Amino acid sequence: MEEARIRTPKISIDLDSPTGIMVFRAWYGLQRCGYLVSGRISASGNGIHLMGIMPQFGDIRETYDIRRFLGDDPKRVYFDESAPPGKPQAILFDEKKGKYASEWIDDILQLIDSYGALV
Repeated sequence: MEEARIRTPKISIDLDSPTGIMVFRAWYGLQRCGYLVSGRISASGNGIHLMGIMPQFGDIRETYDIRRFLGDDPKRVYFDESAPPGKPQAILFDEKKGKYASEWIDDILQLIDSYGALV
């Protein structure tokens, strides 16, 4: 019997200390896969969170490969991939050690400028 395919419309990527090129690559990679993308500066201030929303549902197993290819934290992808069914996945913290993530930004140049990443 074939395993049931779990479907999800959302993907998130956590880029740790990225350069501007890394942010561009992940942002446009998500767009090429059909996702509507927004991003924010992480609560630590040392990273970028990207969130992609797919107008149609996609296979969650495909999102693991996309996340790896676009630079998501490998440990984060592994934990999500090996998690039992029903466990929340692709968590992005709004608050960490008393610091808060920025608001979501829909413009990549504004996001990179706010973060101060070098291209």
